Amino acid sequence: MDCAHTMGQAKRHRLLEADRFDPRYRTSSVSLVLDFLVQMEQRVNFKFLVQMRKTFIEAYAMLKEVYGNECLSRTQVFEWFKEGRETTEDDPCPGRPSTSITDENIENSGKIIREDRRLSIRELVEITGIDKECVRQILHESLELTF
Repeated sequence: MDCAHTMGQAKRHRLLEADRFDPRYRTSSVSLVLDFLVQMEQRVNFKFLVQMRKTFIEAYAMLKEVYGNECLSRTQVFEWFKEGRETTEDDPCPGRPSTSITDENIENSGKIIREDRRLSIRELVEITGIDKECVRQILHESLELTF
C-alpha cells in the first residue's frame, strides 16, 4: 500500500479535504473535475485489484482504506466485480435514444457544411431543424469536424 500514498495523491487528498469543508468551492467546476478523477482513479485501481486476483471483499476493503468517505459505494463495486467488468468508462445513460442523429441527417448536415464551411452550429440548427446538441454530435463525432 506504500505505493498508493504518492505525493500527487497526498496533494489530491488535501484538495478534497479543503473542498469538503469550504462551502465556496462545493459546487465549483474544480470540485466536479476532482470528483470525476477520484471516481476514474478508483475504477482503474479496482480493475488492477481484480487482475491481481483479489476477492471482492479484499478489493473493496483496499479501496475503502485508501479513499475513505470518497470511496465508491459497495453496491457499485460489487456489480462491477460480478460482471467481470473490463472497462473503466461510464455505462451509457438510460433514456430515450436520439432520433435526430440519423444517416439522413448526417449526410444532409455534411452536404450543407461542405457547401459553406463558415456556417456556425446555430446557423446549421436553423437550416436543418435539428437540436443544437445533436448537430454538435453529428459534426464532431459522425463527421469528425473540429471548430
